[in-house]
Amino acid sequence: MSRGEATIATATTARLGRPPRIGRDDILDALDRRLTGAWTMAALAAELGVSEAAIYYYFPTKGDVISALGERVMADFGLPKLDGDWAAWLWHVGHEVYEFVRRHPFLVDPANSDTLAPAFEAPYFRICEDALTDLVSAGFTLVNAASAYSLIGALAYQHATTAISWSIRGAQPRQSVEQLIEEQPDSLLGQFAMSIANQDPERRRADALGVALSVAIAGIRSELIGSPRGDAEQKDC
Repeated sequence: MSRGEATIATATTARLGRPPRIGRDDILDALDRRLTGAWTMAALAAELGVSEAAIYYYFPTKGDVISALGERVMADFGLPKLDGDWAAWLWHVGHEVYEFVRRHPFLVDPANSDTLAPAFEAPYFRICEDALTDLVSAGFTLVNAASAYSLIGALAYQHATTAISWSIRGAQPRQSVEQLIEEQPDSLLGQFAMSIANQDPERRRADALGVALSVAIAGIRSELIGSPRGDAEQKDC
């Protein structure tokens, strides 16, 4: 029995009436893919090709859907313990945040993340507390730890939202690049556009994120050397 069949079978034993043609996870998947906070239960049902009753079968209210998604989203995010090399760990954090946001485009719209906040606020703060504790153990002051973690997270989130935005816009960016190549094939800008066109988009975005993280980590290292706990931190650099 598949996961979806198991979900429906469980719901059928708990409630009377004919079960819907979708499962709980199908509903959460559909919501997680949405890029705008302006949604209704009716719109969600239409996207899935079912009646509103099929949504309410699993979730009595819109708030219940949001809470369930928030819990599932946070269960998908985790960070390893920092084990000695704080720079490598921050690099990993940046890529983990990037991939996490890419997997959950629903979070890109601030309205969506605000509605999800009550559901993932507590686990999110636990993750932040663990991260700061690890950085302080590695020699950071609490202020530097908070600044470093916030900076890396913000950079990764920004790159992820840009990648999602380009995906949404579809052919428009490609057309602009192709037009530039056609009109100015011998110019530096045209050659640059050609190099972009010949690269894999995912690899290009990953490279851009890598450069941004390298610059940020270098800046963090510089700040640590001049901080009140610089002697301890410099040994880790």
